[in-house]
Amino acid sequence: MSTGKIPTESLFSYGTLQFEPVQIATFGRRIAGTADSLAGFEQSVVELEDGTAVVPSGRAQFPIIRFSGRDSDIVRGLVLRVTEEDLQRADKYETAAYRRIAVTLRSGARAWVYVDAAGPARGDDQGADTASTQVRAVGFVEALRQRAEDDYWGGEQACISLSRDFSTDALQGLTDFSHIEVLFLFHMVEPSKIVSGARHPRNNKAWPAVGIFAQRGKNRPNRIGSTICRLLRVEDRKLFVAELDAIDGTPVLDIKPVMAEFLPRERIWQPDWSHELMREYWLRKA
Repeated sequence: MSTGKIPTESLFSYGTLQFEPVQIATFGRRIAGTADSLAGFEQSVVELEDGTAVVPSGRAQFPIIRFSGRDSDIVRGLVLRVTEEDLQRADKYETAAYRRIAVTLRSGARAWVYVDAAGPARGDDQGADTASTQVRAVGFVEALRQRAEDDYWGGEQACISLSRDFSTDALQGLTDFSHIEVLFLFHMVEPSKIVSGARHPRNNKAWPAVGIFAQRGKNRPNRIGSTICRLLRVEDRKLFVAELDAIDGTPVLDIKPVMAEFLPRERIWQPDWSHELMREYWLRKA
């Protein structure tokens, strides 16, 4: 079972956090990045005489960006997959000249980025407190399956281990319900693979191209999955469940009891291709 800290955040770096010596000094390890870019921001240089950024980088001038609103202004950099603890370390590394906001990159991926603290407040939250949009994992999945697979989730059992931020009181009364709904993060999806338009489900051209919100693929803009699964038992801060289609190490964002009154109250209909797609999904592995 995975016990390490799972990177759940994306940080877009256009400056020194891309460099290995700075990463090792700040995060304690090298972090490989994925190329991406940000539109609507212009880049300039800020001079720092001291601060946490100067020593590991060995320089006194640093790139800095501010909102311009012009699509022709493009900032290129790397998307680093980091933990919440890494973000806190990055906050300390950056000086008071910068502040962290949430943005949508040209790939469609969401990421944090450090911008000019004195510049206009323009990010995905249009000047709102961006920290309020951050979602923390309430727990992590422990499962035998190590990688995402399209089918044969029937009979699979897994354990959701709650974060130490929660006591057993958070689960009080949950065993009175037969099923729970689990919201989780597709944490292995690379930002460059996120789809914001239409595509063929599973890239199968025999099925029609439909919008990402008309399918349940994992390459979603916010990479959030949702599954109703059977609750087997609760032991301390661990929930044992059946048929949760999430792999080992998956961050869990929320857990809700399933109530009949919240299930569809009318007949459900869906296109033929979706029945074909799901034909073997809940079968048991041979």
